[in-house]
Amino acid sequence: CQINFIDMAEPLNEQKMDNPDVACPYAHQTDALALQNGGNGDDPSESFELFSTRRPKDFKAGLSSGLKNVGKGIGAGLATAIAAPISGARAQGIAGFGKGLGLGLVAAVALPIAGLGTGLFQMSRGVFNTPEAIKKSGENQEWDPVTRQWYSYNLKKEAEHILKMSEEEFIQLQAQAAAG
Repeated sequence: CQINFIDMAEPLNEQKMDNPDVACPYAHQTDALALQNGGNGDDPSESFELFSTRRPKDFKAGLSSGLKNVGKGIGAGLATAIAAPISGARAQGIAGFGKGLGLGLVAAVALPIAGLGTGLFQMSRGVFNTPEAIKKSGENQEWDPVTRQWYSYNLKKEAEHILKMSEEEFIQLQAQAAAG
């Protein structure tokens, strides 16, 4: 049988995996890319980061990012404190419950501390970046949320550039931009 997802709490017999005539009671067919690429989400190029450390634009962005990090730390700590003993018990019985309880308690302390640390870091970066944000905004520069940098944008120059193009050139540039 073809296996794309297996409930790891229930071991799968090797003979069932190799024999297509035998039903696989613990295997569930799925087309979910998130499961097919090892649980890395829908986009294989995306990596998971619990805490944000992206450059904040100003104090407001730093405060927002910092508070989110604190909340994520508390939430992840509580979730791990609850889930780790349950997962351990399912996998290894009472010994697994004990291991999971230990791991859960460590996570319940470490993750909120990490969230608080990265939260304070983001807030201080926001405070530090605020004078630059005020200056750049006064110079009519725009903030690029993807590159996390300030840039100058001149609509008049762009309009002149676009109007000098032929229709075919413009369509070709639009197609290139859409392709990536």
